[in-house]
Amino acid sequence: MPVRRVDGPADHPKQVWTVGGLQLVSDPNFEGPKGQIAHLGIMTEDMEAALEEVYKWNVTQMPKGRHWFALPDGLTIELLQAEGDLVAKALAVHPKE
Repeated sequence: MPVRRVDGPADHPKQVWTVGGLQLVSDPNFEGPKGQIAHLGIMTEDMEAALEEVYKWNVTQMPKGRHWFALPDGLTIELLQAEGDLVAKALAVHPKE
């Protein structure tokens, strides 16, 4: 998967964003036997409508802003406003083809 952005030196980045939408984050202090997830980013065509629905549920707003929130189980989600028809293009991808 091609890399579209790197935070830090290329040989030891702090974060890497891929064209496919993955954001990989380095955690030099992590010692556990399993991986971990920092947060899940979700694109939406209508940020305000999505946020209106989100805050009907038992979520907690995060310090980074209203578009960052934690689910009751602790998973952090970041809502992202999609530009143009990006959501439609993503939904049109058929990975098994």
